[in-house]
Amino acid sequence: MLEKMRGSIGSVFIKILFSLLILSFMAWGIGDILNPSTAGQGVAEVGEREVTQQELAIAYQRQESYLRQRGLSPEVIAQLGLTNQVVNDLVNRALFDAESDELGMGVSDQTVVAEIHNQQSFQNSLGQFDRARFEMALQQIGYNETYYINALKREIATSQMVNSLASGAYSPKSLTSELFNWREEARTTDFLTYPVDNNIVVSQPNDTDIATYYDEAKEMFRAPELRDLTFIHISPTALAKTIDVSDEDIVSSYESRSTEFSTPERRHLQQMLLSDQETAQKAADMLAAGRDFAEVAMEIANVDESTMDLGFLTRDTVPDDQLAAVAFDLPLNQASAPTEGLFGWFIVRAIDIQENSTMSLDVVRERIKLDIAIERATDRVFEISNEIDDALAGGLSMEEAADKSGLTTVSLKRIDARGYANSKIAAVEIPTDPKFIQTAFETEDGTDSLVEELNDNSFFSVRVDNITESHIRDLAEVRQDIIDFLVADRQMSATEELVKEAVNTINEGGELSTIAASLGFDVKHSNDVKRNGQTISLEKLPDVGLSKLFNMEIGKADYVNTGADFIILVAKSKKEANANADNIAFKAIEDQLTISISNDIIEQFNNALKERHDVTINRFVINEFEQRLQY
Repeated sequence: MLEKMRGSIGSVFIKILFSLLILSFMAWGIGDILNPSTAGQGVAEVGEREVTQQELAIAYQRQESYLRQRGLSPEVIAQLGLTNQVVNDLVNRALFDAESDELGMGVSDQTVVAEIHNQQSFQNSLGQFDRARFEMALQQIGYNETYYINALKREIATSQMVNSLASGAYSPKSLTSELFNWREEARTTDFLTYPVDNNIVVSQPNDTDIATYYDEAKEMFRAPELRDLTFIHISPTALAKTIDVSDEDIVSSYESRSTEFSTPERRHLQQMLLSDQETAQKAADMLAAGRDFAEVAMEIANVDESTMDLGFLTRDTVPDDQLAAVAFDLPLNQASAPTEGLFGWFIVRAIDIQENSTMSLDVVRERIKLDIAIERATDRVFEISNEIDDALAGGLSMEEAADKSGLTTVSLKRIDARGYANSKIAAVEIPTDPKFIQTAFETEDGTDSLVEELNDNSFFSVRVDNITESHIRDLAEVRQDIIDFLVADRQMSATEELVKEAVNTINEGGELSTIAASLGFDVKHSNDVKRNGQTISLEKLPDVGLSKLFNMEIGKADYVNTGADFIILVAKSKKEANANADNIAFKAIEDQLTISISNDIIEQFNNALKERHDVTINRFVINEFEQRLQY
């Protein structure tokens, strides 16, 4: 079908709705999360448009991959409700598709061809459209060409509709100026940190004070649920220490993993590409006459040093076999003869060479030994976990089951839901995988959990020996804590009175520097502070003081309570924003407001579409999809 389309056309105006099709071409296997039992059923219907399970699977895996790359664990991703978010995005997309269909918006074949040819996923190393790559990408996500092209047409039509909505949006100059003036106003301040004086003598809390505070804040003194636990933990790392590995096995593994311990030769290459053999020979003659390589490249090929620099490459990573053969046979800093390669005539040189190297067996012996031991231990751990499972199911106690398999149990007292003993110190014996402590607190008193696997390929079973229920601690138990808190609170209040006196002194004509000298404090100075905390000074006003600074009268003093200490600050001067002097910042704010207004328009349009088109969500299919994700 694609061969029938010809011609070329400029790129589409905006691509905000192309994420499903254009960004989805990665080597994902989506078959495992598509449920055969719901095959043929859609995730949602929007007017006449159906959101398919395949679309959900592709969009979900793309978003999940994005979040994992940013360090989010699968457990955290699950808590985010990612499936529902993806379904909502797909429904919103379908609303625009439905409206586009109703309006009869069409897209030419030339536009589709241009868009497909412009996608890097479908291009070869020369940046040209590669049909084999195109077909492979479609195969990976289970699309045929006709389906993909029709879907892409809908995407382009939708993007054109959205562009027509957003293209007329702009930020009025009055609005931009008002926000610019507010954001770019700068103030200069002197300030000091006034710590709480813990030596201030304050009245001691009496019994009534203590009892009143206890009654008003009882939940602050709630003790968490604590559990006494006995468990078996079968770890490959621990078991590996008991496994013997012969020298023959170590040598054999070293030889089979030789590439892992070897670093191939790397060369820092510079290359000038030349239009033809004659030009290449002219450049070679100039080099032979002693001219500088970079100068010749600029003069003959109009190529600067950054463009001709290929960086460090191994022979296998050079994109042209002919170039690799020539470059890796050259002495250091010697230019090659003119040679015709994959991309045309070239001259190349190596300006640095890092020789190949191999770590000796003695260097990696212990690493290999541990790897072999852990590999064998992992297999043995699985066998032991089955032995423990069978023993517990057969009525043996956890201690008996452990002893039968040559293991020992671990017993811990008063463990809370964080894995802390007595809510104070992390119990180092507990596996770090959150699944362990979660299972321990889901298991009933006096019973064994199932044998469960953890992320590090270890297994465990845990028994709850006793449960101490969560409760409000008795007053006698927390009495001293309350006294300490009330005394600290009163010292904070007494210090605040001293701070207020200092502020009043400054506002009546005194100097912050004089007060600071009398107390032994340092005065800091921050110039041209903006509302976001940016300043040209090395001494930065803490963020907690920014709001106060920009609401102060110039020349006056005030203070803020940080919760741990106080900051006294004096507003020394104010610098009004100047759009003429900072046109870049003004334009940035104008662009931000325009984008925000555009988004508001699109969101309002989207809400209107929900009123115009019927939306039906197939919750059964979505639930089945989420269940499949757990396997």
